[in-house]
Amino acid sequence: MIINIDAFKKSFEDPEKENKANLIHRERDTMNGKKPIEFIQETNPIVIIDEPQSVDNTDKAKEAIASLNPLCKLRYSATHRDTYNLMYKLDPVAAYEQRLVKKIEVLSVKPEDDFNDPYIKLKSVSNKNGYQATLEMDVQQKNGVVKRKNIKVDPNKRSNLYILSGERDIYKGYYVEGIDCLPGNESIEFEGKPPLYLGEAIGEINDSILKRYEIRETIRAHLDKELQLMHKGIKVLSLFFIDKVANYRIYNDDGSWSHGTYAEIFEEEYLNLIKSQKYQTLFKEDSPIANFNVSEVHGRYFSQDKKGRFKDSRLTKDGTLRSNKDDESFFELIMKKKEELLSFDTPLRFIFSHSALKEGWDNPNVFQICTLVE
Repeated sequence: MIINIDAFKKSFEDPEKENKANLIHRERDTMNGKKPIEFIQETNPIVIIDEPQSVDNTDKAKEAIASLNPLCKLRYSATHRDTYNLMYKLDPVAAYEQRLVKKIEVLSVKPEDDFNDPYIKLKSVSNKNGYQATLEMDVQQKNGVVKRKNIKVDPNKRSNLYILSGERDIYKGYYVEGIDCLPGNESIEFEGKPPLYLGEAIGEINDSILKRYEIRETIRAHLDKELQLMHKGIKVLSLFFIDKVANYRIYNDDGSWSHGTYAEIFEEEYLNLIKSQKYQTLFKEDSPIANFNVSEVHGRYFSQDKKGRFKDSRLTKDGTLRSNKDDESFFELIMKKKEELLSFDTPLRFIFSHSALKEGWDNPNVFQICTLVE
């Protein structure tokens, strides 16, 4: 028997509250006045728990599982919270060596711990006890290690970032000259330099540029894989995780739609990259992807609530649901028609989604995963 724990977690002690218990705990005339769970208990079942870290993770859940009167319990997970009598372990290295999973390579487009250029971010300003500002900057510790820290500065003291950074040469010349706390114009000025506004940073990649880099490099990695695998008859897919439907597609109240920022960036970068001489063999006349339009190669699947609505942008102002056949066809293709999706006759190669595809959906032809979260 396959059963969800929510189907037997609610029992009852007070007969007057029997109607609030799960059906499995209620007496049935068709069972001679016994409860269904009593028949299960008499079999002393072997209970197999899939992903126990999200199933028997509360006292109530543990009590419910114990109420089945099991002969034994088997737990299967890659991320156990608690292990009981561990019988078998397949760690990531062993799984890769046995060719059960792919090798994972991580490409970052953001310079991590790059302390060779001055980094200054304005975190806050205040004039409660005289003008002050909090800056985030890279400070050299006494042991020589550089760490990113929050530092308070004061224009009256003409704070010197060179001194505050532990005398790092890249901060020479940064003297705090003034602080503006006027709402909407919160900023800090350094001597001889333009103002830095609240939330802005020097020495950091702009977020919109960062997203473009991510999309571009994902497309580039995708095309590189296609060069390797297309002649073997293997179709390459790439998956983008986003946090807002509107970042990919904007639905209007009249039922029309337009591209969101990510879709626009994708099409621009895709069209630029496929012009490269390196990828020309992918698009010659006899290639299975030669004649696909850019609008055909990317699509989306967004999760829906119980009423079939997209979670964050599917309702009109009056609360009614828009129906979009295009959305439905993509859902069918991505979630149900794997053979069709993997066919070169189907143009779709780049999929935009959010949490709906993070768990419970697997496709071995997904070679790139890009996270575009704010």
